[in-house]
Amino acid sequence: MPDISTVIPGTGRPKLDSVGQTVSPAVAAFVRQAAAICLREAACKSGFEVLLIASRGSGEWGLPKGHVEPGETSYQTALREAYEEVGVVGEVEEAVLDTFRYRKPDSDTNYRVAVHLLSVSRTLEEFPESGWRTMQWVPLRMASRWIANVQLAGILDMAFHSSMLKAHSA
Repeated sequence: MPDISTVIPGTGRPKLDSVGQTVSPAVAAFVRQAAAICLREAACKSGFEVLLIASRGSGEWGLPKGHVEPGETSYQTALREAYEEVGVVGEVEEAVLDTFRYRKPDSDTNYRVAVHLLSVSRTLEEFPESGWRTMQWVPLRMASRWIANVQLAGILDMAFHSSMLKAHSA
């Protein structure tokens, strides 16, 4: 069910968007999406790499993501989108790592994206959207520098620091 509240609960004050404008009821609704941080071990065993994908519209770097379909969980969506958009197969974590929001240019639609980690077991040559997008494997430690969305960049930084802690505790 979309969150269409435009007032901060208990305060009577209007909610504001990222630039300080009052959120209208049309803008307050959001569309659920899910994304996958597709990780593989770097060839030289120097940590992890993440697969980034360029947006068809803006060309900005991001993650494979898409709408959560009826009856689908966010982790199922993340796994499906990773296969459809970048041709990776692997094991996805059911738990949401974090979420971020964004709005497409010239649109009043807000998107809320649940982000899941996906451990890549193989990459495919042929997949539903092969040839449609530019993709790049990037060291996880540098991935946030490629990302325009500040919230998503923070999630990638968190994933990098989490992977470093796990590596040192093993």
